[in-house]
Amino acid sequence: MDAVSDAFAVLSDETRLDVIRVLGDAGGTGAFGSLPFSELRDRVGVDDSGRFSYHLDRLVGRFVERADRGYRLRVPGIQVYQAIQAGVYADHEDVGPLETDIPCPETCGATCVCRYEDFRFHLECAGCEAFRVRYPVDPHAFGDDLPADLLRAADRRLKRDTFSMELGFCPYCAGPVDIEYRGQRRRLREPTEAGNPVASRRTCRRCHWFIDFRTSVVALIKPAVAGEFAAAGVDTFSVPQWSGDYEWEETVPSEDPLRVELTMTVEGVTRVVTFDGDLEVLAVEEPE
Repeated sequence: MDAVSDAFAVLSDETRLDVIRVLGDAGGTGAFGSLPFSELRDRVGVDDSGRFSYHLDRLVGRFVERADRGYRLRVPGIQVYQAIQAGVYADHEDVGPLETDIPCPETCGATCVCRYEDFRFHLECAGCEAFRVRYPVDPHAFGDDLPADLLRAADRRLKRDTFSMELGFCPYCAGPVDIEYRGQRRRLREPTEAGNPVASRRTCRRCHWFIDFRTSVVALIKPAVAGEFAAAGVDTFSVPQWSGDYEWEETVPSEDPLRVELTMTVEGVTRVVTFDGDLEVLAVEEPE
């Protein structure tokens, strides 16, 4: 049995998962705590000391380590605990569709609805059913104030993952990222069509996670762009890509070399951002 298979075999027992849960819950602010053997056994709820020792020993070395005051989680154990807390391995209830005031991406005049289904956030037009966003969100990432909590959680996850991919590493496996120019597309999932917004794709070489970008989306988290807006008192990181406070217009002044100009207005402040073919920022200027 290889190391990965062995690790999953260790986690296949409910008592061992309970140990990870209990040790994770024992953590405090800024630290993961440790528990002595007897207290850990009592919290897990196993009366047989020998049986509990057997399960604990299976975790020690990979997921748990011995500490001065008992046992505590190692980094792999912490990651398992975090996955449990995020709800990614638990069943979840679908949510929505929920009405929003977000306009249709195709300007059909209708507004969008959002929903949570199959561990994904969906934002689509209630009229023409055009997709605006579809992206994974953990079940425990949002609360009961809907749709506000769901929209907020989706925006945070999208910004985190987009920023990570822009920095060149996958937010899930830390693998290196490749950039692919995807051409001008009316919608991200449709064929290339000149005269429409430019799209690119970031793909992890290791786990193959990918995100399709529009310049209008990636501009909100580019440090060079964010810095210019911050100087004018606007925090672009706090503005969702679907916000009514964000308007943009895109042109392609040059195909070879590729140059994309995005005139973006955020909370009343306007800047013209010039991108190259890799969607790297070449210039951020005030409009003439």
